[in-house]
Amino acid sequence: MQDILSLNNTLSINLRLFLKGKELQDPQQQRQRQESEHLQHNQHQRRRQETAGDNRPPKLYHITSGNLAPLTIEQYERDVNQFLHYFKIKDIQVLLDFGRDAIQAMVIKYISEHLREQRKLGHGSIKLHVAGLYYFLDGEDIILNRQKIRRHYPRDDFIHDDRCYTREEIQSILSKCDERTRAMVLLMVSSGMRIGALRELQIGDLPKALVPNLNLSLFKIWVYARSRDRYYTFCTPECRAAVLDYLATRERFGEDITKKTSPLFREQYNLADHLRIQSPAYGSRRQA
Repeated sequence: MQDILSLNNTLSINLRLFLKGKELQDPQQQRQRQESEHLQHNQHQRRRQETAGDNRPPKLYHITSGNLAPLTIEQYERDVNQFLHYFKIKDIQVLLDFGRDAIQAMVIKYISEHLREQRKLGHGSIKLHVAGLYYFLDGEDIILNRQKIRRHYPRDDFIHDDRCYTREEIQSILSKCDERTRAMVLLMVSSGMRIGALRELQIGDLPKALVPNLNLSLFKIWVYARSRDRYYTFCTPECRAAVLDYLATRERFGEDITKKTSPLFREQYNLADHLRIQSPAYGSRRQA
């Protein structure tokens, strides 16, 4: 009896499966199923295209004109691109289309939520980050209410006591410098140039200058030599000696320092092999 019941159950299950298979073979149901699958396929393709569009690379902000130092250009570009990234804006024109009032609200939110709350930046640092935004928006004739925006800065508790370094402080700094940094510090201290100008200096920008009455040998330094803002200044004999010592070390390690277009300061050594040096022009390495 039990075997008969088991057989009946098996036959019942097989019959249901058979009938279900017959239903699926019905032409009308097959057509509906194909249409449903086609619709699902199209929806899937559309979602993939939309996702791919969202992941396309953003149009980043680049400064192509203007009278700015290279370091300032890098900072301004970085500030604007970080702002765009924070709001997930991948086309800079999208930001401009928001209009002045919306952009001002976004800047306030960026300062309050991101720069202050998340990054914990102080008054001076926030001013630096916002300067690039102002430069970009001013160029697009979008003038923000800076006084209203400044209300969202943190309090400036820093005590400003700007003064020149004393001789003792400079000597303390020099005592902790390597040969390259010593030449850089002395050059800035004696000439008054900005730190951003160091990266543009080439060996040919430092012609020798003589002071016959005092029997001194100095460098006449052309700062920003390849721009409209170029000017010249002078350094002390101590600075000249430090620069020559630094260049002599580079020469001993195989660099041709007679090229006037070679950078005055650069990263010198391959840390894995101190006897090899990287050419500033081609990136090749010379054996000392």
